[in-house]
Amino acid sequence: MTGVRWVSVAAVALPVGVAYGSDLETVRTLLADIAAAHDKVLGDPPPRVVIDALGDNAINLNLLCFVADVNQRMTVRSDLYFAIVKALDAAGIAIPIPQRELWVHDAGGG
Repeated sequence: MTGVRWVSVAAVALPVGVAYGSDLETVRTLLADIAAAHDKVLGDPPPRVVIDALGDNAINLNLLCFVADVNQRMTVRSDLYFAIVKALDAAGIAIPIPQRELWVHDAGGG
């Protein structure tokens, strides 16, 4: 077959939750910069960060980027998560832990 070119470009999506009250512009810049600095993340299209949802315990964002080799996707994803946790911690931005309140009612009336 002539004229056939196999492309192994792969999308990488990284869900990241941050605490309510976090400076979202700072978070967006931080995440995009981390992805852009990785040597295996493609610059075109550039990495981008979107808000996915306003969750019960966090503002849920998604870091979206592309790698040239689908076989590198998981390694790049792991590298990015290590860098994200370190950078968020350094910036004082919390990754919230889900919490629930439990109210115990004494049904005995005493």
